[in-house]
Amino acid sequence: MTTTPESTRREAGLSRRESELAQLAAYLLASSRSLLDDPAVYGSFRLIDAARRTLLILESEGVANADFTAVRTQIEEVVRAKTEVDVQAFLDTLCLQMAHALKAADPDTLDTNL
Repeated sequence: MTTTPESTRREAGLSRRESELAQLAAYLLASSRSLLDDPAVYGSFRLIDAARRTLLILESEGVANADFTAVRTQIEEVVRAKTEVDVQAFLDTLCLQMAHALKAADPDTLDTNL
């Protein structure tokens, strides 16, 4: 039987990217379960953290996008500050920045005008 690089990798376990994505999926599932018992606002913070993790995965895959990095950095700064934050305003800002970043990175990504 011939061993291909793909089959060798599969026998050795997950690649770094696959592991990161699997961990993100596990985090999302665990967060979903926690939402059943946690205050509602926690869900927003869990999803914000999932966005941060996703942006880190993109960076680890070599996606060099200053706009994506700026969004991730803002998330990390808010988390580190541990101060009160207007979650709705913060999310509005992040959503708009991500939409602009996506539009700039790939104009065909979004069907709507920003």
